[in-house]
Amino acid sequence: MNSLVNEKERSNKVSEEEMVTFIKENQNQFYFMAYQYMKNKEKALDVVQESIYRAFKNYQKVREPQYLKTWFCRIIIHVSLDILKKEKNFVYNENIIEFCSGKEDEEYIDLYAAIDGLDMESKMIVTLRFFEDMKIEDVAQVMQLNVSTVKSKLYRALRVLKKELGGTKNEIGLGSSKGKISKCRNSRTIG
Repeated sequence: MNSLVNEKERSNKVSEEEMVTFIKENQNQFYFMAYQYMKNKEKALDVVQESIYRAFKNYQKVREPQYLKTWFCRIIIHVSLDILKKEKNFVYNENIIEFCSGKEDEEYIDLYAAIDGLDMESKMIVTLRFFEDMKIEDVAQVMQLNVSTVKSKLYRALRVLKKELGGTKNEIGLGSSKGKISKCRNSRTIG
C-alpha cells in the first residue's frame, strides 16, 4: 500500500523536462509580470532569471503540475519584492509602454499610465486577471488572498480605471479579449 502511494505521489510531481517546457512556453508572461513590478527591462530580466533559478532549485516540491504557474508567479512576486525592498526603490520610471510594442503607441499610453497609478496589490490583480488571463480563483491563490477580497479589489481598481480613463471596461480595454490589453499581450516579446 505504501509503495502504491509513493508511486502515485512520484507520478504527480513535475519533471525537469516539464519545467523546461513550462518556462520556455511562458517566458514572455514571466518577463511582463516582472516588468510590472520593476518598470525596467534589465531589472525585470534579472527577476525572471533569479525566479527561474529558484524554481529549478525547488521544482520537485510542486505536488501537482496544474499548480506550476501559480507557484512560479509567487516566486516572481517574491523575487520582485525582495529586490525592491533591497533597493528601497518604489518610485517607478515613466517609460510604461516600452514593454508592450517596443514603441510608444498612444492607444496604450493612457491605459498603462492609469494601471501604473494603482496601488501595487491592485496593479498585480489587474495584471494577473487581464494580462495573464488568470481566473479570479487563480489570482487569489497567487496573491494569497481570499477570492472575495480579490473580486472587491479588482472591481474597485476597474472603477478607478474607468473614472481615470472616462469609459466603460470594454472601452478601456479590460472587458473583452478584443480590448487593448489583449492586443498588447499578443505582441509582447522579451528584449
